[in-house]
Amino acid sequence: FRNQKKSIGKVGEQAGEQFEDQVLDRWRNLKNVRRFVIGWLVLVTLLILGVYIQGRELDAYYLTEVPVPGGTFREGIVGNITNMNPIFATSAADRAAAELQFNALFTYNQDNRLVGDLAKSFSKNDDGTVYTVELRRDVTWHDGEALNADDVLFTYESIQHPDTRSFLNVAWRDITVQKTGEFTVTFALPNPFTPFPHSLAEGGIIPEHILGSLDPAQLRGHTFNTSEPIGTGPFVFEDLLVETNDIAIDGQLRLVANESYHRGEVDLDKFIISTFGDREVMIDRFLEGELASIGGLTTADREELVADIDSTWYDLSLNNIVFVFFKTSDDVLADRNVRLALSRSINQLPVHDIVDNRFPVLDSPILPNQLGYNSGVLQVPFDLGKAAGALDTAGWVLREGDESDGFRYKNDRRLEIELVTQNSDDFPDVAREIARQWSEIGIDAKGTVVNEKDIQQNNIATHNYQALLFGISFGAESDPFVYWHSSQSGVNGFNLSEIEDDVIDEALESGRTRDDPQLREAKYLTFLEQWRKLSPAYALYRPAYSYVQRDSVSGFVPSDINTPEQRFHDVHQWRIQTDEGIKPY
Repeated sequence: FRNQKKSIGKVGEQAGEQFEDQVLDRWRNLKNVRRFVIGWLVLVTLLILGVYIQGRELDAYYLTEVPVPGGTFREGIVGNITNMNPIFATSAADRAAAELQFNALFTYNQDNRLVGDLAKSFSKNDDGTVYTVELRRDVTWHDGEALNADDVLFTYESIQHPDTRSFLNVAWRDITVQKTGEFTVTFALPNPFTPFPHSLAEGGIIPEHILGSLDPAQLRGHTFNTSEPIGTGPFVFEDLLVETNDIAIDGQLRLVANESYHRGEVDLDKFIISTFGDREVMIDRFLEGELASIGGLTTADREELVADIDSTWYDLSLNNIVFVFFKTSDDVLADRNVRLALSRSINQLPVHDIVDNRFPVLDSPILPNQLGYNSGVLQVPFDLGKAAGALDTAGWVLREGDESDGFRYKNDRRLEIELVTQNSDDFPDVAREIARQWSEIGIDAKGTVVNEKDIQQNNIATHNYQALLFGISFGAESDPFVYWHSSQSGVNGFNLSEIEDDVIDEALESGRTRDDPQLREAKYLTFLEQWRKLSPAYALYRPAYSYVQRDSVSGFVPSDINTPEQRFHDVHQWRIQTDEGIKPY
């Protein structure tokens, strides 16, 4: 015990001696080398700081903000969403909503060429009267059911039934649609029709397993169209909110990504369409940063929006023509001389000043980029002298002396022309300018502006107008038949001038049934010559869909389009979010 006690004491003494030698003595010596230690500490600190600064500088060369999947995209549009069913959707808001949720058999790619969508291919028989379409086998509806030929058959039979009252009815009236296999459908045409495949890109396919049990008359008013849509498109319906305020009715359509989309993964998490009754309110919301994109803009909006350095303005050229249509069944406009006078009194220069010369001037019922256009056969040119002479020939004359009031009369009836147009794009301003020009040759002319929804139902479908300023779509393949053939002139028909002429009918019938481009051009030449002679309408310009997006949006590639909603053709690849990533080299 005593030995142990002595050992512990010695250990303690040794520990104390070592602490004094190793710690206290060295700490006293540190004072002698403090400059050396401080120097090393400063050097190490500078090295660490230099490495950090160098890394930050190199980030600018090797790192950048890159688009990444996810996020919510918000787009603004003027109008109300009232029917998202693609066989009924006619307004800009309805068609945009339908495009995001439904697919047609075919669609258009970046070069505006026809490609498969729900269909993977088509073929036709030797005489071009029967087309066979093969469907993709990997497409499912938003509720998980597989798409098949029953859905395609049901869609076109619904369009063809008169009680359905689809705007596509006229175009499909004489076509026989049959299911010939679980994923095969045939379309039998009464006559060869070369541009027919493009008809399969219009509208969209609707589900037979949901709507098939309904009476056709019930389809238009069904809740499917407004609160329970089931499609195959890139986005799935979540809800539709409508709010009434002092200015107008605004709404919000909420959509979520379709996780089983057949064209590939959808990069956005959600897509929201915000609808506005007032365009100025929509523009303000965009400038405040609430919206990622807005569309359906006018020339007057351009100056304000192009000043926003964080956004880009796009004029997406449409395969459309804006016409002034003269209703030839009207008792005044039935006279060819009156129509010639109205055409010759339109000066296009002031009209194009209104649209800031953004749109190409047109002078033919066929687009210059499409088969059949002939620069040697154009509409009658501006000539006020000849316009006045044509009205004199028609018996509409200016009164003289005390009875003169600047207007033309025939048997005490004043020459009055009402030009109807819709309250969108640049149409109201253009209509007012044309009415002003007509007044210069003694016509009591006025422009009447109707909102977009009402003009479709109350004016265009019923042909309730005297003269109409409106744009019509020709698609990627020219086919003037539907706009000028006499069979299309009735109620719900697209022959908005109601022109009925045997020469035009024969030329258009032959032009759409020939495969040989030279033969088609020869037939369209006859049509152009007779169209110029009769002057059922006056071509103004090729419009564009004016569209603005935040520069933070990626994946959108501007291109020529056939319809405004075609801007969504690659929407499943759009991105709104960014993160740091390596620069591509």
